Amino acid sequence: MVATPTDNPALHQGRVRGSPHVEGRWACHVYVPVVSEAGEQLGETLSSAFQAAKAWVPMLHPIGLNDDRWELHISLSRPTFLWTHQREEFKNAVRRVAASRQGWTLSLTEFIKLENDDRSRVFLAVQVGAGHEQVGLSLSLIPITTEKLFAARSTKRRAGPGATGNQAK
Repeated sequence: MVATPTDNPALHQGRVRGSPHVEGRWACHVYVPVVSEAGEQLGETLSSAFQAAKAWVPMLHPIGLNDDRWELHISLSRPTFLWTHQREEFKNAVRRVAASRQGWTLSLTEFIKLENDDRSRVFLAVQVGAGHEQVGLSLSLIPITTEKLFAARSTKRRAGPGATGNQAK
């Protein structure tokens, strides 16, 4: 017997699931990791900005700060859900898109406030300035890949035993 997951916001900085747990459904999003070691300019800027923001919002929690090392990411997609049978194919599709892209040179321009869809959480983020077009191009490839993935799955299911398939007219 497998235990059903239970939500305990106390274990997750007060976060509450925006969507109920469904067996076999996996939350995912596509991102590029960004790591800044202690002493690097990005890490020093982020640490200073966090301390200044915390003075205004004492409840602010750092996400991605581990032993003076910032482990952040650039999101390339919004969170979405996949069924278990879609996971491997989706990962392979994202890997193909990643392999077709070269690295980016970008600059970070300003701190911005982002809210989740139900406005229950607020995030301090850094906006991408120069290089935004290259990130945007990669972003545009992900939904197409997702669309094709889901369309292919639907076609495979319809084309099973007993299906007539496409017929010439």
